[in-house]
Amino acid sequence: MAALAADLLEAVGVERVVVVDAHTAQIEGFFHAPVDALTAIPTLADTLAGRVPAGAVVVAPDLGAAERAAALSERLDLDLAVLQKHRRSGASVEILQVFGEVRGRPCVIVDDMISTGGTIAEAVRALRDAGADGEMLVAATHGVLTGPARTRLAELGLREIVLTDTIPIDAEVWPMVRVVSVAPLLADAIRRTVGAGS
Repeated sequence: MAALAADLLEAVGVERVVVVDAHTAQIEGFFHAPVDALTAIPTLADTLAGRVPAGAVVVAPDLGAAERAAALSERLDLDLAVLQKHRRSGASVEILQVFGEVRGRPCVIVDDMISTGGTIAEAVRALRDAGADGEMLVAATHGVLTGPARTRLAELGLREIVLTDTIPIDAEVWPMVRVVSVAPLLADAIRRTVGAGS
């Protein structure tokens, strides 16, 4: 499907592609045009700085999110934990193991996207079962929020969910959500591209 989408975009004349936190890096390989892969981690880190409880740990909800979580933990100068996830179906997951010290500590779960909320819900349950304590925050680039996502997330007792505006979200009707803009990130990428910069 990704290869077809890449072919269609190039067929209509797309000569350069800018992506923010693509779900998999392999997507870049489907394009013949240059691809600029950006990340919203600096934007999320700036928003979370000063808002994260003392002693918190940044948590990757699965191995695929480990690199992203490591980048956030480094920017916030926090410890890192990684969960091992098993996907039973498109909307059902199970956390098999917690790697890292979370007992007695608040957690900041970071991922590239929240679709149905299943991964986040299971991550919160696994972290609490492992002894994580205090407030939990969630940060993600893309708030897809399909199906039961809002209900699932509302039931978790999260302090806050920080999402970017890569997908429009009406935060006014969902008080626990804080939306931050990636417009400056995209503007800088466009400015550098037009100016033949790095």
